[in-house]
Amino acid sequence: MTTRLYPPDPLQRLIADTLAAAGFHADIAAEVAEHLVVAELRGVGSHGVNRLAWYLARQRIGEIDAAARPALARDEGGLLLVDGRGGIGIPAMNLAVAALVPRAKAQGIAAAAVIRVGHTGRVGAYTEAATEAGLFALCFGGGGHAKWASVVPHGGAERVMSTNPYAFALPGDGAGPLAVDFATSASANGKIALAAREGRRLPPGTIIDRAGQPSTDPADFAAGGALLTMGAHKGSGMGLVAELMGLLLGGIVEFNWLLVALDLARFRDPAEARALAEDYLGRVRGTQPAPGHERVKLPGQWELELAAERRRGGLPLSDEVVAGILEAARSQGIEPAAYGLA
Repeated sequence: MTTRLYPPDPLQRLIADTLAAAGFHADIAAEVAEHLVVAELRGVGSHGVNRLAWYLARQRIGEIDAAARPALARDEGGLLLVDGRGGIGIPAMNLAVAALVPRAKAQGIAAAAVIRVGHTGRVGAYTEAATEAGLFALCFGGGGHAKWASVVPHGGAERVMSTNPYAFALPGDGAGPLAVDFATSASANGKIALAAREGRRLPPGTIIDRAGQPSTDPADFAAGGALLTMGAHKGSGMGLVAELMGLLLGGIVEFNWLLVALDLARFRDPAEARALAEDYLGRVRGTQPAPGHERVKLPGQWELELAAERRRGGLPLSDEVVAGILEAARSQGIEPAAYGLA
């Protein structure tokens, strides 16, 4: 597998123009392209630029509506409902955050359900955005097992759950928010697909094959295998909560989502809270590293460091991922050479 460095800005323009040529609204295409490139900058390749071809494939078979524009379908002050109307989930989630933040600041707490959306990208992006207003935010989603089941419950050997991610974030210190974003499965589906595309094995404990036996070959997942849950029964329990909650929120395209935001200033002066965070997180960073680790890295903040590094030096992308992007662009009449990416 060969990896090369690519400048993020031309790549973002190419993705936006490709989506627009495929029939997505220009502003939504730009929003989605930015989200995918930022995910790649932060090292979340499973939810990064390789999703372009996947989104177009979902559009072709009618699972994503390019003409859809999300709307705030219900506004009860502290309770909101965003209807994605069958489109890509990224703009719907951004709309939910934009509506949620001022209400949480005004009332102390607010919640938003997001329904009828396709893939929502990197879920941590939405909780992290809320921290800019001094909020604690959580987000989780599920309910898609009828079409997207890929995970076995703890002790089971049959797919009855989805990957059902959770994200939490709260203001941290000068390095950025303290943010956690994870699937309740041992891996996200996108990471399995990326490993298969790049010819990599999976870590032990990630999947089982169709006979229920442990495997590290991503091809076994596509051939009827399944994902295991993270943390055995713990991840299984969290996944089941998300799956059931997603079902209860409304109509489902991929997953439904619940976002909750809490104004921390209602409990402690922001300057005082910042000082406490600086002290504690500094202690965590200063922890003696275990053998094989150079230093202790905080969740969310190391991604910001990586993003800054990649913004300067370029995105490391495999030839297989780039080939998929270029093929997707050409399928919509876009010539990548005009973006310096042929």
